[in-house]
Amino acid sequence: VQQTLDALRTAARGRDNTMYPLLDCVRAYATVGEMCDALREMWGEYEEVPLI
Repeated sequence: VQQTLDALRTAARGRDNTMYPLLDCVRAYATVGEMCDALREMWGEYEEVPLI
């Protein structure tokens, strides 16, 4: 699982397609939380800008 999460981080760090590493994570039984944490580490967390 850790190797697939590392591959996902590497893909997210660059401009690579993240779908294939995500599928590899699923096949290795990584949890949704683990995958989201890996992406959040690379991209940060989205914060909506309130508009009035």
